[in-house]
Amino acid sequence: MEQPPPAWSRTARLVWGKTDPQTGFWLPLVQHLEDSAGVGCVLFDRWLAPSLKTLLSDVLGSEESARALGVLLCGIHDIGKCSPAFANKASSVPGFGFLTSQLVDAGYRFPKGAPADPHGAVGQWVVAEFFKELGAAPLVRHQYACIVGGHHGRNPTSAAMGVLRTSRGVGTGLWETTRTEIWDTMTERAGATRFLTQWAETPLPATAQVILSGLVIVADWMASNSELFPYEGTDDPDRLSWAVDQLRLPTPWIPPAPPADAAMHLQARFPKLAGHSPEPVQMAAHAAAREGPAAGLMIIEAPMGSGKTEAALLCAEVLAHRFGQSGIYFGLPTMATSNPMFDRVLGWLEHVPAGGASELNLVHSKAALNPSFLDLMRQTRFTGIYDETEPRARVQAATWFRGRKKSGMAQHMVGTMDQGLFAGLKAKHVTLRHLAIASKVVILDEVHAADDYMRVYLKRLLEWLGAYRVPVVLMSATLPPSHRRELAEAYAKGRVGRTQHLELDDSARYPRISYVTDTVHDYPVETPGPTRTVETEFCSDSVADLVESVTDLTAEGGCVGVVCNTVRRAQERYHALREVFGDEVRLAHSKFVAPHRADREADLVRLLGRDGTDRPHRLIVVGTQVLEQSLDIDFDGMITDIAPMDLLLQRIGRLHRHLRGGGEQLDRPPALRTARCYITGITDRESLPPELDKGAALIYRRLRLLKTLATLGGHPREITLPSEIPELVAAAYSDLHSPAGWESEWAEAEAAESAFASGQLFRARTFLLSPPDIIDLNNLIEGEATDPEGPRGGAAQVRDSDESLEVVVIRRDGEGTLRVLDSIGTHSNDVIPTRFGRADADLARTIASCTVALPLEFVVGRNFDATVQELEQFDSSEWQDNPWLAGQLFLVLDADGRARLADRPLAYDQELGLRVLKDEPA
Repeated sequence: MEQPPPAWSRTARLVWGKTDPQTGFWLPLVQHLEDSAGVGCVLFDRWLAPSLKTLLSDVLGSEESARALGVLLCGIHDIGKCSPAFANKASSVPGFGFLTSQLVDAGYRFPKGAPADPHGAVGQWVVAEFFKELGAAPLVRHQYACIVGGHHGRNPTSAAMGVLRTSRGVGTGLWETTRTEIWDTMTERAGATRFLTQWAETPLPATAQVILSGLVIVADWMASNSELFPYEGTDDPDRLSWAVDQLRLPTPWIPPAPPADAAMHLQARFPKLAGHSPEPVQMAAHAAAREGPAAGLMIIEAPMGSGKTEAALLCAEVLAHRFGQSGIYFGLPTMATSNPMFDRVLGWLEHVPAGGASELNLVHSKAALNPSFLDLMRQTRFTGIYDETEPRARVQAATWFRGRKKSGMAQHMVGTMDQGLFAGLKAKHVTLRHLAIASKVVILDEVHAADDYMRVYLKRLLEWLGAYRVPVVLMSATLPPSHRRELAEAYAKGRVGRTQHLELDDSARYPRISYVTDTVHDYPVETPGPTRTVETEFCSDSVADLVESVTDLTAEGGCVGVVCNTVRRAQERYHALREVFGDEVRLAHSKFVAPHRADREADLVRLLGRDGTDRPHRLIVVGTQVLEQSLDIDFDGMITDIAPMDLLLQRIGRLHRHLRGGGEQLDRPPALRTARCYITGITDRESLPPELDKGAALIYRRLRLLKTLATLGGHPREITLPSEIPELVAAAYSDLHSPAGWESEWAEAEAAESAFASGQLFRARTFLLSPPDIIDLNNLIEGEATDPEGPRGGAAQVRDSDESLEVVVIRRDGEGTLRVLDSIGTHSNDVIPTRFGRADADLARTIASCTVALPLEFVVGRNFDATVQELEQFDSSEWQDNPWLAGQLFLVLDADGRARLADRPLAYDQELGLRVLKDEPA
């Protein structure tokens, strides 16, 4: 605090702020406000990102002014509790009626029939009145006051504020006197007195309101923790310093100036690449990060396997140093892609010099089950003593900033893209998400994976990030030009405050790096190494022809990927190929429980990855989209179902991903030294248009697939990678005309696509956060969504998909004993106890990791509730006190690995994963 606090009046200390029914203790309101102001002071001085201090300082004239306002708002956030509306609540709490009585005895009046107005709304009203006395215009005073009104995560409605004009719940007389004492005292203690007149004349933009709101919420949460700020011993002069010591807040992560030379920088952060020259895209991105005129949006478009991840991390370090960001957020499409990226970011952080320890969180619904993150959390408990001369930077898991709504506040986070898109969703405490993400360099990978619905939220996120001047790096190998323009113009609109039409380079130049501020700056990328030619042709969709094609491709050996659009199709084709090729066939899809899937994917990377030393003579990998999304593996040949052009090219990018035997690929079988790809999923190639597999059309929609077919043509052709990627993607996403003979079905597909897109846009906008040009926070989340991280996520999500339902898979042996599945680490086949004790924590975590999402047919429409009700018939009540297993749904297999659910037979085994069987006669 700025100065020692003056003594509060006796009547002020009688107003209660918090109670603890378990102990009978209570805390005076003014003590909680003192605690909150103290925490706010510490947060601003030691924790808030320099970039956010700059943002607030630019609005308020100086950092001193910004600090004073932040501390003042923390110190008055609960001023609405000094009202009969709130104080009278004590009379209905057993054991605390005396709190009301002593207020009455002191002269506070409780009008009969006074409504229980929310204290946030009362506080907002009161603060607006104080600013009115300062001469602030109505717009300005509400901009400051609404920060107090929203400190519980949402602002009061206009109707609620209107009621306060005549409400007796606000209180007059001694209530007003005490509120004035609070205002005057906190103004003085925050060092705000000399800024009041200035603030009354200074409008607060939405960006500043949101950041200050987030700061107040964090300070309130910390000061409300009775373990840090106990209800007794409030006169302890070390109360604040002791609490802050317990919090162990990290200082902002501000790396020193990184090496100016890209090669030196790369090798310093990624020692495994020592001796390697930077890839062209890494050189160009590094130059863009160093030379960009201001914090902006960098769009990196480069082929698969070209070093984009390392480029993004090098850029993040440069941008954080230049613009004062205090961490990074690395977002990816799925948990499967996020988990391995966590390890890569952890390794990078360990080689970034920075003062103190760096905090890193993995942020998705299954983060606590990730072994690397679990190890980091365990290590964090024992980092009190460490060798300060140790050359590697110390990285630890965030401690206080863990759990729902707080995990994003850690310095660094890796997670699903959803975690970032939630900042574009109308939801309670959205200002906390903004405080978290606005402090970081934001990296989003594989942005082509965002469909039309997700891009609505992505564009709104980028608009806010542009308004905050947050450096952003977007990456994709196959970004359609129209999508690039949408994303770039959304960011520029946020920066400038109005719609921008940017002069983007829409040529077929590739790779490319665009740097967007108010305008666009293009950074040339040298032509990458040798190009790859992929011979493609369409082939029959029959299983017999598939076996023949694989036989042809692997006649001299080779590693071939067979990519299917659905799990069921992958299982069927795996079974057929297994009968011919035996153990040389592997299966990879999302319907294995997490440990089994992780083991399979790790094995594939070991065999087929960049550094794979055990590459087999012949291997056939049958899989689904997991092969295009999450694994750095390299095939000699491929057979893939038809998919939208950008995703098809992602799959083809797994062909000859790495050099094997030099540019001529001499270490590959002779027949596969030129990459070959057969395209399946077309059930009738002679019809006009070709008849598509129903599963493909259901997943990807018919028009997108027809456009891919029209772009490729129906005949064998060569595709040159990477140079043809932008041309093919642009063509497939343009307004193509129907090929001759396709007109009728093409028109039907266009109509269906238009209706679908309109529906997506309508659904997305329903819960879309207001843009950053709003007047005040009252308009930010009116008509809010349910909590996106709640038990079922609510109706509003950032993905337009059917609900999913995950189950924990266990089995009952022939004697009726419940057991862990086979091949699950050290607990394979272990007996599951009736109750779990402390010694069983690792066993419980292992069981909880055995999750799998049920097939779609169990969750669509009314099936969802029926399926849940049936799963809940398994009695897990004795496990509900275990944090790993509480609230889980269990699918119990019999001794043969089978179960019946919603009147459908299911089976699970390590070879095929979860599958729905054909129904058997009773």
